[in-house]
Amino acid sequence: MKVRNWVLIVGGVVAGSAVAAGLVLQAKPITMSAAGYAVPELSSVANGQATPLGKEGPGAEAGDWTFAPSHTVIEAGAEGDVKGVATFFTGPNFKPAFDNVLLPNADSGTTTATVAMQGSSVDIPVTVTPAPAPDVAQGKVLYDQNCAVCHGATAQGQGDFPNLTYTDAGIGGWGIWQFNRAVRVGVDDVGATLDQTMPRWQAAGFKTDGGNPPTAQEISDIFGYLKTLK
Repeated sequence: MKVRNWVLIVGGVVAGSAVAAGLVLQAKPITMSAAGYAVPELSSVANGQATPLGKEGPGAEAGDWTFAPSHTVIEAGAEGDVKGVATFFTGPNFKPAFDNVLLPNADSGTTTATVAMQGSSVDIPVTVTPAPAPDVAQGKVLYDQNCAVCHGATAQGQGDFPNLTYTDAGIGGWGIWQFNRAVRVGVDDVGATLDQTMPRWQAAGFKTDGGNPPTAQEISDIFGYLKTLK
């Protein structure tokens, strides 16, 4: 396997210097909502030609890629490392085309995400912006279509399925970024894995959206609706 070296290009300016054979890595800065997610857009550049690496990421060459900061989902009841503004997550039964997805760990802020390969690394500026304003009425529609079958018509839980109301008996004072991670990859407010009966909607896709991952607006809408259930 050939050894590849990468440097970052931001706004057409190389952050670093050209390397052997003129090959560099081009990466776009990331801006994402506190209710959203991001997958790095990377391209290899050789002899002036940029070739998108697509979203296969590390799946194409297993073991070559690392992501930082990253979070490994842990057992329920323990606390994970959820510090920082954004973190790469991989969770149980979570297999999007790109093996790692960047999720926010705060309502807003800036940080740097690093993708490394064979000893070389690329630093990607990341900005987390506040979630969009919720449409509570649409949030109820989305909740009824995707969540009520398990959590109940009024989100108070039923059987083994937990209460999601915005009370101490439910999700309490969760931030939207915590709710976002729970819905997308099944990670709770302290970074532990949720029961496997909870769909990983980032991979499964909402039933009402053609199987696509939920949008930041949809996450905000549902969370906004849940906050009315007290």
